Amino acid sequence: MFKFVFIFYFFSFYAFANTQVKASVNPSVVSPQDTLTFIVEVEHDLRESVRSPRLPTIGGFHVINRVQNYNFQITNSGMTAIKQYKYTLQPVREGKFRIGSVEVVVGGKAYKTSPVEVEVSSKVKPRPSPSPFGQLKKFLPPGFFGGEDENDGFPFFHGQQQPIPEEDIFVKLELKKSTLYLGEMALAEWFFYLPGDRSVNVRNEVTKNAKLDGFWVESVVSPADSSSVPHKVERKGGEVYRKQLLMSSALFPVRTGILGIGALTVRSQFMNFFGFGPSRVFLRESEAKQVKVLPLPDEGKGKFFTEAVGDFNISVDVNKKVISVQEPMIYKVVFKGKGHPRLIRLPDLPFGDSFKVYDVTESQTFSLSNSVKTFEVILIPKSSGELSIPSFELTTFDPQLGIYKTHILPEVKIKVAGVSVPDGSKDKSTLYFESDTDAKEAKEPEGKEGDIGKTELTPLMKETTNNFFVENRKYFWIVAYVLLFIFFLTALVRNFLFVRKDTISFKARLNADLKRVDQAIKKKQWKESGIELNQLMYSFFADISGQGKVVKNWDILLKNINPSIRIKYESQIKVLASSLERLSFASNEEARELRNERNVQKLKKDLVDLIQKISNEYSID
Repeated sequence: MFKFVFIFYFFSFYAFANTQVKASVNPSVVSPQDTLTFIVEVEHDLRESVRSPRLPTIGGFHVINRVQNYNFQITNSGMTAIKQYKYTLQPVREGKFRIGSVEVVVGGKAYKTSPVEVEVSSKVKPRPSPSPFGQLKKFLPPGFFGGEDENDGFPFFHGQQQPIPEEDIFVKLELKKSTLYLGEMALAEWFFYLPGDRSVNVRNEVTKNAKLDGFWVESVVSPADSSSVPHKVERKGGEVYRKQLLMSSALFPVRTGILGIGALTVRSQFMNFFGFGPSRVFLRESEAKQVKVLPLPDEGKGKFFTEAVGDFNISVDVNKKVISVQEPMIYKVVFKGKGHPRLIRLPDLPFGDSFKVYDVTESQTFSLSNSVKTFEVILIPKSSGELSIPSFELTTFDPQLGIYKTHILPEVKIKVAGVSVPDGSKDKSTLYFESDTDAKEAKEPEGKEGDIGKTELTPLMKETTNNFFVENRKYFWIVAYVLLFIFFLTALVRNFLFVRKDTISFKARLNADLKRVDQAIKKKQWKESGIELNQLMYSFFADISGQGKVVKNWDILLKNINPSIRIKYESQIKVLASSLERLSFASNEEARELRNERNVQKLKKDLVDLIQKISNEYSID
């Protein structure tokens, strides 16, 4: 009975709750170094749902934290639920600001708060953090701390509580050169500066990366790894500063003219040691800089320029120097040095009439001081004898000296035999043949005059007298030719029936994908149209490479397609793939110049033209 009465009164209170929504700010006047709390409080019936507040544009502040509290309150009029949304705001400039009405939907009905006024002024002193020993003072005898100030006896903690002047905390971009050549590497480093005599615990977070349009960017030290880099000490204007690396990137300009490096925004949270007292938050921006990018000069470029910009050394090697006719060998060219390996290309080298170039593959690794680019040229000799791969003169551009350097690749001599060299040979540096001289000096076989002597066999031959294979070789070749004919007939039928079916299927997918691209362009959904074009490009090259599915790895796709397609169109494929990836997945700031109707239509046309060219030239219906 008692429980029933209690529940009855509980729901009686519950039923009479009124909905109220209000906003407040604490404090209303702050220093630029302090933070303030914007509070939206919703008092509502327990049965009603509450949606998150819809905040107005809060000019002059950054929202750096959000917290929700939920509790209950029993009054004479009933029982209500109270939900608080607390937003920590960091001022970005001085002035008087008005935070507009906040809309909250409670039980399907919209409620609005009244606007609140806030003032940010440098005339207001920053709020001091409370001492960790403040509460102990009332339990200790007078004078225990050495003076009236409770912190006087503990200068270490006293030093922490003093506010840090705002001008003493800043972020700086360090870039050693403001004028670069096209493709030259520039190391950009962002540092956080703090007075060196401050004993503080600070946590930095990059909230907005610098805008780097016109650069190829390679990360050297990421923001996540920068905390493990020891800080440096630097003196500026008579003051000692601690200099902590925030991040660093290697920048490579991809176009000439004036390029900008945007501001980097950092959120710094200063915390007292041992967790005593509230933390303080600062937002800092680095200065923006401009870089002048010069084109590479024409004088001294030479016939075989490799597009390598930096300080590189070039070496050459082959995997073997004794081979047989039609046996492939690898001619390897390796670039090592300081620069971006992705920009390096191998010119079309004239290997002469003695060798056929079957394929060229490449690989690269980037390092700040020792990048490596490797080209492997697969060569097949056309004739036997002692052949030579000629010497070549390749050029690279040294941006420090502003001149082209010529690298001479030495001549390489190759011995080519008329038949395959067996793996078990005694020495692969010597041809495994019987020479004409050796044959003449061979001992004449004994026998009657006029008889034909028995032939002396070379090490590569075996006597086949009365051999079963020799006696029945006619039937062996008949069976072999029949099997070969069946194999080719099966391959022809399979290609005609199944490959054509797959090709028709791809054409249907091509038309469907282009329709989706056109729909996305019509709706001005540039990112979605880029994703559709990206998917179409991967799908086409996955089909012609024989992967049977969309493999989103260009190294795999290009490696498996027809070598002649790769050699002719590789550079065009990579440039188009890079633009489509930026359009599809880069941020709005990084892909701003691509995300408009004119550029998206151009990328679509370039992709369709590329697919049609490859399809027409290589009979891909």
